Amino acid sequence: MAISQGGGISAYRVFNGLAPAAYPRSAPISVDLTTTTAQRVNLQQARDEDKIEWVQTIYADNSANTAPLIIQCAITNQVITFPPGSQGYLPVLATEPDFVFTSTGAAKIQVQFITVAMPALLWDANTGTAIITANVNLEDVGGVAITLGQKLMAASLPVTFASDQSALAVSQVLAATAKIAQVTIAATNTAQQLPSVVCTQGLQIKAPETGNAATVYIKEDNTVSATTGWSLVNSDGAYSAAPANLDTLWIYGTMGDKIMYNVT
Repeated sequence: MAISQGGGISAYRVFNGLAPAAYPRSAPISVDLTTTTAQRVNLQQARDEDKIEWVQTIYADNSANTAPLIIQCAITNQVITFPPGSQGYLPVLATEPDFVFTSTGAAKIQVQFITVAMPALLWDANTGTAIITANVNLEDVGGVAITLGQKLMAASLPVTFASDQSALAVSQVLAATAKIAQVTIAATNTAQQLPSVVCTQGLQIKAPETGNAATVYIKEDNTVSATTGWSLVNSDGAYSAAPANLDTLWIYGTMGDKIMYNVT
């Protein structure tokens, strides 16, 4: 199968997504196809008179027409179609404000040429049923039905909170073995073993923000001292490790000072 590399094609300037220098405008025109099947509408004079800059969207009321309304853009040759009995907005790729309207339904159709981009939206004028809609169906993704509510991550849709959302209760779930407690130093400048607490994931030990008289030191054996231990200075530093048990650690400091531990 041959793959085109783009050689020999033409690219044209279009205006989709641009904001007009003037305020947004809409130019209403009645396209009379009661005695003919095709009519050309060229808005170049209106653009020269600064009545309209460009066309990004066309609104058409094809509700009284029993046949499709087909619109072809000059230069780009884009073709858009409004089904029989429909109304709505369709974006166009228009280099020039020059369009050919065709239909076999012998109808007079009201059209609006709009200078700003509008989302594609079509509906049946008789029933109000959407033909093309900008709405997003959160219960049907890619043609596959889903259900909303709490799901596994792989089956969930991303959501956001509303700006006026009332307060939501939030709880922290800790592991079943998590233990948070503190230990008070029993004697000054004496190595003190921490209590036996099983560690399955890890631990963190630190000094409280206030209340201690001096630095507390920690080490993985009973030789801990002010010169050999790791210092915990009023919560400026925290000791993290993953031993099998908290009792493999020893602390050293001033009687009455405390350390806090979080074991998981």
